[in-house]
Amino acid sequence: MFVTSTIIAFVTAYNLISTQTDSSPCIGATGENLCIALSFGEKICASNDYKMGTWLSVPGYGICRIADRMNRRYTGTGRIDVAFPADETREARKWGVKKLKVTRL
Repeated sequence: MFVTSTIIAFVTAYNLISTQTDSSPCIGATGENLCIALSFGEKICASNDYKMGTWLSVPGYGICRIADRMNRRYTGTGRIDVAFPADETREARKWGVKKLKVTRL
């Protein structure tokens, strides 16, 4: 049996580029290459409030896996960041900031 929970969260977007992450934008907090994961069609999220590997359903983005962390200042905020490839900066900006009902799967 699956246990799910739903929260209202501010969901933002980021690109896997050094100006939005750190000097190794493809490497997530787990050490995994997130650029490769995205290139295979996997959806990746960042959050400080969920365990690594947690699956979330984010309306308008899809089902994503927590594989990265956000800046420390976002701990305890319920904020989630959805990842876009480096060449999709326009799409990430278009995403903006959304207040959404996010479900932990």
